[in-house]
Amino acid sequence: YRLCAVKLQRMEVRDVLNCKLALSSELNKGRTFGGELRKAVILRSVFVSSTKKNRSMKVLKFGSSAVANAQRIKDVANLVSSKRGEKNIIVLSAVEGTNDTLAEIADYLYKKNADGANELINELERRYLNLAKELFAFDSRLASVNLELKDRFAKMRSMSKEIFTLFEEKKIIAQGPTLLSFLFAEFLSTQGVKAPLISALDFMKIDKNEEPDTQFIKKSLTAA
Repeated sequence: YRLCAVKLQRMEVRDVLNCKLALSSELNKGRTFGGELRKAVILRSVFVSSTKKNRSMKVLKFGSSAVANAQRIKDVANLVSSKRGEKNIIVLSAVEGTNDTLAEIADYLYKKNADGANELINELERRYLNLAKELFAFDSRLASVNLELKDRFAKMRSMSKEIFTLFEEKKIIAQGPTLLSFLFAEFLSTQGVKAPLISALDFMKIDKNEEPDTQFIKKSLTAA
């Protein structure tokens, strides 16, 4: 399983993975995939077939409402766990409500209101620590997960001391899916599922026209 922290649009899937699009299926109307799941657990699943004969890959995209709380995250993890042996890429959005909070934080930082930004960062940190507690309540790795989360939020708070530009804003907004991808990969490991975490921050790049830099992306993904 490959996890990344960005939404892969159809052209990106085709370019980055050298795949051809076979089928796009919207599953947010209550239909199920890979077993019984509650309505709206999966918002979209994009199926792709590689150019190599007899090999296939699925890109499963889970929207924010599909991962809105600990139970839904567990439901998604159960679905992924049931697909062992398949070549899947799991794409996660931020936990529901996270992106709105991150946008507010960025707005405060633009206005040089560090106190307002830090208050929201602290609230978001508490939310994710509680989420981790629900996911890893009976697992020894809870302590290490909490340390990683606290480190990430500390880095976010440190941005209130820097000059805030569009670049820093993008780094703030990117924390939504990257935070969940980290938690999700850790949770999958508790289920015995090997899930290398590939952060989009490590391989995604746009060119001067704000289009995906496909050569850079392919090279980076090959190295990963």
